[in-house]
Amino acid sequence: MTTNSAEANSARYRHEVDCCHEGRSRTGPDNGWMACNDRGRTLIARVFEYSVFVVAGAAAVWLGVLVSIQAVRLGWYGVFVAVLAWGVIAYLALPRLHQILTEIYVPGYYIGRSRTGDGVLGDPVNLAGLGTRAQLDRVMHEAGWIRADEITLVTSLRIIATALTRRSYAEAPVSSLYIFGKKQDVAYQMEVEGSPSKRHHVRFWFAPPRWRLPGGYPVDWIGAGTYDRAVGLSLLTGQITHKIDADIDAERDFITESMTAADDDVDLSVIEHYSSGYHHRNGGGDAIRTDGALPIVDLRRVAATDAQPQTTRRTSWRTLRPASAVAALLIVVATLITAVSAFSTVTGRSALPDLLILVSYLAVAVLVFFGVRWAQVVAVILTAYKVVDAFALWVQGGQITFDRLLISVSLAVITLLLLTSRNAARATT
Repeated sequence: MTTNSAEANSARYRHEVDCCHEGRSRTGPDNGWMACNDRGRTLIARVFEYSVFVVAGAAAVWLGVLVSIQAVRLGWYGVFVAVLAWGVIAYLALPRLHQILTEIYVPGYYIGRSRTGDGVLGDPVNLAGLGTRAQLDRVMHEAGWIRADEITLVTSLRIIATALTRRSYAEAPVSSLYIFGKKQDVAYQMEVEGSPSKRHHVRFWFAPPRWRLPGGYPVDWIGAGTYDRAVGLSLLTGQITHKIDADIDAERDFITESMTAADDDVDLSVIEHYSSGYHHRNGGGDAIRTDGALPIVDLRRVAATDAQPQTTRRTSWRTLRPASAVAALLIVVATLITAVSAFSTVTGRSALPDLLILVSYLAVAVLVFFGVRWAQVVAVILTAYKVVDAFALWVQGGQITFDRLLISVSLAVITLLLLTSRNAARATT
């Protein structure tokens, strides 16, 4: 395999930014918030990161218990609270538990399967190829595929808006799946009759320089393509998600056929019985089956410039990650709630100390919003302290009812989970 210098340098840079460049391995829970490895980091730093990550997971389970108890106590009026309990368990507690547990038993090396953000096995790798990103982008464009947007605060809000108005969003982001310790480098999709619940889509990961598939096959990238057939609930977490068609080979063939039909310079070969044919489930619990063949798409004869888009690490409001932005917003809300309570009880003493604390918290929230690393660490410490303090009160028999206290606990737990998430890490500077 021959990889041009520009592509190799671009690949190395992407791997360095994404905490997975050649010669290094990730240690600890695969949450993305922690460093790529332990090299040059103190034992105290490692213990702190691992501890906070686990504390956040335990806090999510505890919050699910608290909200469920309130739902039972409120009787018929607890239906709304029960929905909140489902949200806490499905979107906070179970995903973090999966992250912690799968780090123990899911291999971190390449096994032909992607991993979800929760750490469980995702879609299988069912195609691979040779060529640059520019060549891949040209062929996919000619074949009628649309590049999916990145998941940012703006695109997340757009998804909500289009779902409510039932409008088409052809560039809608796809969920992040991980191989080589990083999410997909690029994803493409095709809508089916403008339906938000049905679409063809494929994710691509560019391989590290000189990387080879098992068996010694040289490739520049690998891909995982599936067909979304409907919207439903994840079997593993209960989250609302797309349900994929079990016949992933049909989607694999659809993708490769569209690429070869789009450009006569695209060559296709197939490694028969690359893996054993098998039946399994993906990260959403959907059944999948494959015959084990792996197509290799060769794009090296496709005419395309080797120039890569310039990569920048500057953070703007259009590229802000939802996790950091929402965490900052929750810090502001929690701070204002605390401030109102504190100022209302000020009698015979100066309010200046409380005002200084308020300003400090708001300043930290602003820095977290823009992904400043040290501010995120400070926010993690302050938020973890709030959660542990509330838990100690509960253990000692204190009542945490559905009022300001439970709201405060909920805000703190959700903030802690967001700050220690993979998504927040990608936005830090």
